Amino acid sequence: MSANSQEVCYDFHFRNRRKGKTLIWISKTPSYCAQTAKLLKRSHTPKKVNNWLDNTIEYFELNPGEELHYRYQVDIHSPNQENTDLDILCSRKKNDYLKSTSYVTITPEIKDLALTLCKNLLSAREKAYSLFKHVYRRYRYSYSVKKRGTLHFPKSRKGDCGEFAALYAALCRSIGIPCRLVTGSFAVDKNQYHMWNEVFLEERWIPVDASMANIQLKQPWRFLFSNIRTLMPHQYFGQTEGQRIAFSFDSDIPCLPPYPDTHEIDKQKTNEFCMEIGEETIVWGKESLNNGNIPYLQPMYLYYEQEIKKPKARDYLGVWKVTEQGKRNVYLTIKKVTGYAVLLSAMFYLLSSSTLFSILYSFFALLYAVMALLRGERTVFFSLVTLIFLGINLIVLVTFLSLTFT
Repeated sequence: MSANSQEVCYDFHFRNRRKGKTLIWISKTPSYCAQTAKLLKRSHTPKKVNNWLDNTIEYFELNPGEELHYRYQVDIHSPNQENTDLDILCSRKKNDYLKSTSYVTITPEIKDLALTLCKNLLSAREKAYSLFKHVYRRYRYSYSVKKRGTLHFPKSRKGDCGEFAALYAALCRSIGIPCRLVTGSFAVDKNQYHMWNEVFLEERWIPVDASMANIQLKQPWRFLFSNIRTLMPHQYFGQTEGQRIAFSFDSDIPCLPPYPDTHEIDKQKTNEFCMEIGEETIVWGKESLNNGNIPYLQPMYLYYEQEIKKPKARDYLGVWKVTEQGKRNVYLTIKKVTGYAVLLSAMFYLLSSSTLFSILYSFFALLYAVMALLRGERTVFFSLVTLIFLGINLIVLVTFLSLTFT
């Protein structure tokens, strides 16, 4: 691992809780300019392996009660774009990263918008940045999404990370700039789903994250006490916080072996989980797109024969956990423990009005802020918090000493 890398351990589990056999297509964690992934453990040998674009897709069949388990060591490389290696984008890949799909649909309205936003701009970088500014400034992040894809997001103007990424990709592609979706996770804790973009500029894949830029502009409190570092909005063009891992690239992924043919399902009557993507509505895990492709891999897609009564997210996507290594994990552990200690000491102080709990609250709040600073999280905010509680603790200490020696 280089000095500019951060090492994490990524564990993935999927247990077949359904009665029949479940078919799994899962993306092998890729190694590329942003990360190096090393497979440490895999519970099953794939029955088929398919390479498509920059993805390696492994196929499994799980009997009832069987569990698929992966473990990777992932070195996340420096997010500084100047450290990324030159890449070669062949004509076939370029065409794929320029095409219109069910999710990234390039409509005449989207192309007209892109041309308007990029009027009088000469370089591809200027155009890509202009499109980025429009997406992160003009829309609003919302976790609740009923209809997915660029046929819907420009109208609702509200969406999650996937909607921001799809629209940015469509805008770039509409004017000939190769752009791909990156489906992955923040590299801390459990199931921190995320999707962002990489745009091909100056022979490099450059990270772009319009949804995180939007949150930092309009809803910065969402990540105020998060374990994930954040940047200024404009910095999400060309940089990341260096705390994310990629599972797969792009959408509309060919399925090998072919997705099973299923009878027509009445979407109005079924109690199974349905998702509207572009002009299509599919039962997730029961149908493919009309062309037989998989919508996207985060990190898996499945086919099941019979649904269970009360399925949970883990029954569709699996469960994963990313654990930081070394001193960052030590800081995180201390931060989590002191976070609970802050809440408990504050609660006991409100119930008892005891000076002891007031002192403990100030001490734990100071320690929490220091750990956040050591992890590089909201440095301005936590610097102020540190100074405030450091002052409070010094006053308490001076008061205690003066009472002791008088």
